Amino acid sequence: MAFERFIKSLIQKESQAGRYGQAALWSNLGDKLQKLKDEGLNDPESLPNFDEGKRPEHDIEVDRRKKLAVVDGRPCKLSKQTLKLLDVLSSGSDENPVNLETIMERTGFKNDNSALVWIRRLREDIETNPDVPEILRNVRGVGYYLRAGTTFKDK
Repeated sequence: MAFERFIKSLIQKESQAGRYGQAALWSNLGDKLQKLKDEGLNDPESLPNFDEGKRPEHDIEVDRRKKLAVVDGRPCKLSKQTLKLLDVLSSGSDENPVNLETIMERTGFKNDNSALVWIRRLREDIETNPDVPEILRNVRGVGYYLRAGTTFKDK
């Protein structure tokens, strides 16, 4: 059972990252499983136990005066624009993402491209890996949101 959860978790992580086609995905999973076997983790009960549906929660604490965000205990310096963008995004949710038009209207960005650049910069500031975002997510064609389980508070 633990082995099946482990495999499902690998498949989900790799497919969410969107880096692979189906053939490459299976090849990559095979490489990872071989690495686990080489490390002596071929016993299914010795694999990590993944609880399905449980995701790590993230805390974001913002000090507006210092333009500083503390994300999961890690300090992140924010610019005036990224701070404004974070404020706007904190009003969205996974059920009700904030669309680009609202972001542009509430932040003063002139066009989609500038908004996307600032979203990327914010991801670079708050995410541990901006290419595979865990905190600032988007629903393609709909909008952006801070992932459920992310608490946002002012200092």
